[in-house]
Amino acid sequence: MYVISLLLPSLAQSSTPTKPPTLDDIPDLVEQMLNSKGEKSAAERIYELCDVGHKRNRVPMVCSGKYNVLTPLAKCLTQKSGDGRHLACIALNNLSIPTENKRVMALGPASQAVIGGLCMVIAEDKQESYLCCICLMSLSF
Repeated sequence: MYVISLLLPSLAQSSTPTKPPTLDDIPDLVEQMLNSKGEKSAAERIYELCDVGHKRNRVPMVCSGKYNVLTPLAKCLTQKSGDGRHLACIALNNLSIPTENKRVMALGPASQAVIGGLCMVIAEDKQESYLCCICLMSLSF
């Protein structure tokens, strides 16, 4: 461990395991994202909840009415930080895949914030523009 901590000091410091996020964590994560406190780590955990290994969470996260992840993710699109914006883009892309989510994301209560945020990133020619185009294309199907 000593050799590893010399070579990778940041890894050695963050070796305390964090529990994987669950759907029950979403309200706290949303609060962090809306208050811009820990926005990047909260966006990362939201992304983890809808990544390839957690496809089953995608529809409940958007369609259940229990969680409001779209508004805070759209807010992250407007941030100056590329990391939070990038994580929000890939989370929105994952959430836009299930057919059930497309209508909610394109026409639901958060649709103006989501589509507006995606278009803003494209208009400002941010590095994540390609992800925004993919998400918009997915929503158009």
